Amino acid sequence: MLATAAKELPSDPLLQQRFAEYIEWGTRIAKSVSDQESSELGEPGPVPHWGWDGLAE
Repeated sequence: MLATAAKELPSDPLLQQRFAEYIEWGTRIAKSVSDQESSELGEPGPVPHWGWDGLAE
């Protein structure tokens, strides 16, 4: 996915970095959910906000 983004998105280094961080963040979330034994996921929590400074917590 990152290779495709590098090819298809504008070549702006900050855009590429933030997109990669977002994809890596989503991958960690998906992995943690798939590792759970229960099908109950619980409360989803707040929706994250991303900007040019990265993830705003």
